[in-house]
Amino acid sequence: MGWRIKLANNYLFYLPSSIFYPHQITGVLDAKSSASGHHRRGITGCSIAYHLAKMGWTDVLLLDKGDLTSGSTWHAAGLVTQFHTSPTLMRDHLQRQPVPPITGRNRPYGRLARGGQLAPGLQPRPLQILAAPNRAGQSVGHGGRNDLARRSAAYFPYMSEADLYGALYIRGDGHLEPSGVTLELARQAKQMGVAMQTGVRVTGFEFGPTGEVRQVHTDHGSITTEIVVNAAGMWGRQVGAMAGVNLPITPLVHQHLTTKPIPGHELPPDTPVLRDPYHLFYLREEVRGFLIGGFEVQPQAWAVDGVPWDFTQKLFPRLGFVRPDYGGSHPADSLLAQAELMHLVNGPEGITPTAARWWDPYRAGPAFCSLRLVAHRLWRGRALGDIVAQWIVNGEPGSNVSELNVRRFGPIYEDRTYAAERARESYKYYYELRYPHDENEWARERRLSPLDGRLLKLGGVFGEKNGWERVNYFEPGRTGRRAGAEQKKWGLGQTALF
Repeated sequence: MGWRIKLANNYLFYLPSSIFYPHQITGVLDAKSSASGHHRRGITGCSIAYHLAKMGWTDVLLLDKGDLTSGSTWHAAGLVTQFHTSPTLMRDHLQRQPVPPITGRNRPYGRLARGGQLAPGLQPRPLQILAAPNRAGQSVGHGGRNDLARRSAAYFPYMSEADLYGALYIRGDGHLEPSGVTLELARQAKQMGVAMQTGVRVTGFEFGPTGEVRQVHTDHGSITTEIVVNAAGMWGRQVGAMAGVNLPITPLVHQHLTTKPIPGHELPPDTPVLRDPYHLFYLREEVRGFLIGGFEVQPQAWAVDGVPWDFTQKLFPRLGFVRPDYGGSHPADSLLAQAELMHLVNGPEGITPTAARWWDPYRAGPAFCSLRLVAHRLWRGRALGDIVAQWIVNGEPGSNVSELNVRRFGPIYEDRTYAAERARESYKYYYELRYPHDENEWARERRLSPLDGRLLKLGGVFGEKNGWERVNYFEPGRTGRRAGAEQKKWGLGQTALF
């Protein structure tokens, strides 16, 4: 029995509190032994093992405390995009195949549906938001196409020319089935000689006098190894702490739903992914119906002090919130109102303070390293697996990955509440264009100088760096303030002028 999607004023969609558990998926995961080793079970760990095996390193053991994909991979939306805020990393993605060749029984599940991506401009401002990543893409030889409204409406069957100011169409983007791709990576890695053990949890590490890795301790015994890769996802912080490494990962609640096909309006598999930065949601085809998700403006953090080890292949039992829609009605609303709800997914996703992935070459190069991916991990996990494998085998990554270094997060991020607030804000603005001088809004006033109160009285307008409140400029004759969300109202293009 399904539920009707109800639309109400100021909401893209409304869902009553419900409980729904999709069918569980089982499989294998990641760890490492002898020459190299990993802990955990997802697209990243399987990708690293796959690429190591392709380069001739088959003495690899993948450990998973549960089953393959049973963390957050199994309930991911599966979106694939070639864009990135960094031109360097975007170029890196474009040079790497997003998924391995899919053969055998997993072919239908691991197929990359490349219908493209359509980012509509239903208001003038979203077109500005879309222009920035497009220019970055063009600088590395990619870039989307700024389509006229008439042409844009043709890509997505439920929009009309009257709905659009314009749009950005990105050819080659699409979506895939997360578990199918991960299982295929694991299958091909095993065929090349990689060993995998599930139901094994890492409990600690042993290091030598100069910091070299010697052993991985598990609840099933110890493993002698020279290299360890921590690809434990939202458990990564806890695994890193076993080695004395602070990895500020915060699980946030993310929701998406799937609907049954609407009679007479079934979506073809090559329907473009609709990603709307103004309404803060994405929509794609799923078994001829819709898969719809979004980025909440008040995201909820979960398990800030540590994810339970037994939280394996689980979802949250209730959907306890709805997401406001800042943009009013959407052209797809009339169609969505006819849709019957089939699956409701409400689960955790590990987010970094900047909503960007990281690479942590801890101690001796990649001898002990940690990785974390966030949104669009399925594409980036494939690319990052190639990078890490090259670094382990050749001694260098083959790409400039300095901007991924986890050391950009200073000691202030050992404060889990601070790190969680930063992650929540980055998640909130994931679809928003952030200008160079925009100040953070949350987790403020953590570090104050003795002159803070005096400077406020003198009209100081404060920004924040590394937790410290500092004056950006003064407004004489006015009471000082902490710059934040109000910057969106300032100046040309809503960017701060100071």
